[in-house]
Amino acid sequence: MVGTVTEVLHAADDGARLLELIASEDVTVVTLTVTEKGYRRDPSGGALALEDPLVRADLAGAPAPATVVGQLAAGLRARLRASGAPLSVVSCDNMAANGAVLRRLVRDFVAASAWDERDRLLDWLTGSVAFPATVVDRIVPATTDADRETAARALGVADEGAVTGEPFTQWVLQDIFATDRPHWEEAGARFVADVAPYQSAKLRLLNGAHSLIAYRGLAEGCETVADVLATPWGEAAVRAYCAEAAQSLPPAEGLDLAGYIDSLVVRFANPAMHHRIRQIAMDGSLKIPERWLAPLRELRAAGRDTPELVSALAAWARVTRDHPLDDPEAEALRRAWDARPPRDALRRLLGLLGAEDLADDTSLVTSVAAELHPAARTR
Repeated sequence: MVGTVTEVLHAADDGARLLELIASEDVTVVTLTVTEKGYRRDPSGGALALEDPLVRADLAGAPAPATVVGQLAAGLRARLRASGAPLSVVSCDNMAANGAVLRRLVRDFVAASAWDERDRLLDWLTGSVAFPATVVDRIVPATTDADRETAARALGVADEGAVTGEPFTQWVLQDIFATDRPHWEEAGARFVADVAPYQSAKLRLLNGAHSLIAYRGLAEGCETVADVLATPWGEAAVRAYCAEAAQSLPPAEGLDLAGYIDSLVVRFANPAMHHRIRQIAMDGSLKIPERWLAPLRELRAAGRDTPELVSALAAWARVTRDHPLDDPEAEALRRAWDARPPRDALRRLLGLLGAEDLADDTSLVTSVAAELHPAARTR
């Protein structure tokens, strides 16, 4: 049994208890792991999507907030009312500057609310609530029935909460907590003044390469990341992509990019992980801007060639055209292909990623269009 888990709540059913715990002085750290789409950001600017129906319902005073940001804001409001004790709120999700993102979304929610203590709550958030940035690096595929059967054989009991994970682990946290915190460094966590170099390396190299593997692998009929690495082109494609994306990363003390890329190849090739590429391909419209478009913009602005990122975008575009999508923008992505010629479809796709500047880049769009046919890339 996992002795550290003492209480499990389901927010839809236990909303009052959830807010009670966030308000409790006994709680000094709240962590979140809810995936990118759980934050309900407006893709055009990163602010809270105030027109989202669930956000609007929370702001209108729904009895139990349904969104993560709504739940957190309501809990913080209850904490201010109860004691005003400081709190540290730690996002562990895969977003650049995740702490700053979460802080903005909570403030957006509070500012849009009709709460009497709105202004006092905004002031208290500024002075008493910390939102450290973090980087979590460990590949953890979705659990399968086979994983649960393996765990049951090993443990001698059925474990419906079994999780599989690779041997590699890394947790880097910005050391700006507003409260006492657990001594996570004793278990290997790393506290630093600035997590940005680690965050950029993880998003642009590991996650960026993962997305490349997913979209190229789907077109090739592969099922897992290890399947892709076992193809004649898999490792070379990963290394070429990482070498290009790494050019957008500044040097950082203690971060060996060449060694990190070598480790990624080994991790991706691990056949025991059974990391399905369809899982990685989910929600591409939310993931690609940070993983691919940020380095693409920087490299092109510096006058560098970007053939690997162009090829990656083409692979994603082909999937939006030819494969079923699990994406919040699935319908709009599919409709983009109603445009002719393909360059116009690509402009629509880039617009849906919030990248109107890239959609207007004729040279880029032409290069991606030239890669749309699978035979365009032989490696």
